[in-house]
Amino acid sequence: MKVICEICNEVIADVEPDKLALPFLGWMFKSPDKKHGFDPPFLHDTTWEDMLCGYCGKRPFTERDGFMTDTGYFKFVPPEFKCEVCGKVLSSKIALLRHSRSHLKDAKG
Repeated sequence: MKVICEICNEVIADVEPDKLALPFLGWMFKSPDKKHGFDPPFLHDTTWEDMLCGYCGKRPFTERDGFMTDTGYFKFVPPEFKCEVCGKVLSSKIALLRHSRSHLKDAKG
């Protein structure tokens, strides 16, 4: 998915939605193609608030959890993982695994 600067409308990055997590960081955004030569578009550890467009030099995003793309506005919704034992909702598979282990420990006494 191509990421577009909301100020100058240039394609500034490419992103795979399944690689995104909040908070957004520079390593999640790749160079869009050979025509748009900023590779990488942001330094690896650049925070969302510090990202700047390589074309206009302005902050290319107005929302904290979304951005303009070639297919329209993309709003990131973090995945949720629900515990089948107690119904608790967690934000990652790792957190769900740790939580599930706590149920096993409780069962063993």
